[in-house]
Amino acid sequence: MNVTLPVHTNLKRLYHYQGSDIDRLRTIICDRLLYFSNPAQFNDPWDCKPFFSPPDLSNSSAMESHLIWYAENTRRHRRDVSEEQILKRLIELRNSPLQFRAIIENEINTAMSTMISDRFRIYCLSALPDQELMWAHYASKHSGVCLEFATENEDFCGAIKVLYSSDLPFYDLISDNEENNIGPLISKSAAWSYEEEYRAFALEGLQPFKHMMLTTNNSHRKLLDGTLRAVILGCLVNESLVHSIRALIEQSGQSIQLKRAIRIKNKYQLAITDA
Repeated sequence: MNVTLPVHTNLKRLYHYQGSDIDRLRTIICDRLLYFSNPAQFNDPWDCKPFFSPPDLSNSSAMESHLIWYAENTRRHRRDVSEEQILKRLIELRNSPLQFRAIIENEINTAMSTMISDRFRIYCLSALPDQELMWAHYASKHSGVCLEFATENEDFCGAIKVLYSSDLPFYDLISDNEENNIGPLISKSAAWSYEEEYRAFALEGLQPFKHMMLTTNNSHRKLLDGTLRAVILGCLVNESLVHSIRALIEQSGQSIQLKRAIRIKNKYQLAITDA
């Protein structure tokens, strides 16, 4: 299956739904610290778990290309394996295409998922501030908040749109093109398309490369002043939370708007207004 290349956002605003935990909100509003999630914590069991499927390994050219990849990556990541052991393993695999395919589709796919969880952190955003299901699923059943972020800054200018598909995309293990590098991190089932999701990526404790323009320390990143533009209150928010959030905004010294999602009584629809 072909995967369309990722699209960076051209939207002026992106949104993040979350609950009513006042300590977490204080960290974001006052300390400007944003928590980027480990992909292993996502609620979709396919998310960030790529499936690399090799071509017909009975083809000698395909077999040799994949064996070269296997040897190079073993040398790079398995310093405990000697060159003699690697060469012996290559001979074994060259004579057993089915065994090599099984290794790729099981062991290597699992190792890739583990590597993604170890290295990458992701902040999930939506293009929509008024999606009823998002409020219900991620914002404490409409009693939490939705954070509004500007995208014309280093924090979110590189946010990438999630690609939705009814079929699980397969990736070429040995390719180094753009869609192969980033595709596994932004591919989701069409069942999630209502989220209109964008993702900001960071490398945990590492130097950035290619698409990964951000870094995190202990999964947190310090936001630039002005990135958080508004806090949108859920339509069922407790008024004591409203008072607490107003106090946090005042304490922060930042220009952050307070908005509210209002239920339109004669429609299945929310409106976003000033609080």
